[in-house]
Amino acid sequence: MDYFKILKRAFNTVKDYKVLWIFGILVALGTAGGSSGGGSGGGNGATFSGGAENWQGFPENLPFDIVMPAIGALIAIAVGFVILMFLLGIVVAVARYVAENALIKLVDAHEDTGVKHSFKEGFRIGWSRSAWQIFLINLVTGLVMAVGFIVLLILAALPLLLLIFDTTVTTVIGIATTVILGIIVILGFILAAIIVNVFLRFARRACALEGLGVFAAIKEGFRMGRGHLGEVALMWLHMVGIGIVYGIAMIPVTIILLMVSGILAAIPSVLVWTVVRMIAGATFWPWVIAGVVGVPLFFIVMVAPLTLIGGWYEAFQSTVWTLTYRELKALEALDDEEKFISPAGEVPEAVFESDLPELETGDPEAL
Repeated sequence: MDYFKILKRAFNTVKDYKVLWIFGILVALGTAGGSSGGGSGGGNGATFSGGAENWQGFPENLPFDIVMPAIGALIAIAVGFVILMFLLGIVVAVARYVAENALIKLVDAHEDTGVKHSFKEGFRIGWSRSAWQIFLINLVTGLVMAVGFIVLLILAALPLLLLIFDTTVTTVIGIATTVILGIIVILGFILAAIIVNVFLRFARRACALEGLGVFAAIKEGFRMGRGHLGEVALMWLHMVGIGIVYGIAMIPVTIILLMVSGILAAIPSVLVWTVVRMIAGATFWPWVIAGVVGVPLFFIVMVAPLTLIGGWYEAFQSTVWTLTYRELKALEALDDEEKFISPAGEVPEAVFESDLPELETGDPEAL
């Protein structure tokens, strides 16, 4: 297998086939994880006066009719945020698997026909039963791996039962054995996860391109991985090397984007802060409004280029493994053909005689 040819072909395909970038971005957004958090601060000596009530100190003397609506509003906001994130997660997950399915099928079709589909056509191609099956392939294997890992960790922790004897020797043996077994389990799980992840790339393509079901695709993916272990391992090493180069190259890119986005966000923020301060005075409002203007601008300038680059890289990876899958299938077909044809280049006589007894009957319809 010509690894350099596959990598070069994948690079040129993604470079010229811009629609793949969009689906790559959707895959990148769907596979990326993130979390956000917030903080709050308060001050001492807050005062309030109005009507017949005067109180000092916060929140000890806060009126009940103010506290309860505020708590209710915060709870409603929190619940709404959780629901919104849940729905957004569903949308992102659907988009991710539709995009992954589309990437596989679009590259395969492009290799066969040279046709470049539009985004609308690609989305329609990706929106198929195989997208749901690819999700189930990931889910099933993920659950099996998780259960297996938990069971192995429990088994590794069994030597801790020696602690019930409450002696120095049994305690040392139990803890040391557990630590050693735990390290072995973790390292073994990492290795198994790498192998399974590579084999699943073939399973997803068997599902998308050959119409296999969930378990049939998983079986086919592992069969291909085991049957071409050397070629798959070398391609994986090539992709690891490319990933390292990509990660190193992204360090200066990220630093430059960080500085540019910081400058571009700071300029309008300072202008807004100055104007609002002139109007509202030395209150917290200038800072709030400046943050509302600057923070989104910072993330747009920072995240948009990184997302585009990440999408291109996801499309490149998917294309490489699709081309690898096609190449391995072609090699298998060639091996089958060589087994069928004799060394002299003739079809074995058995094909015409003993292996096809119905042709010996002389029935014209059998021919």
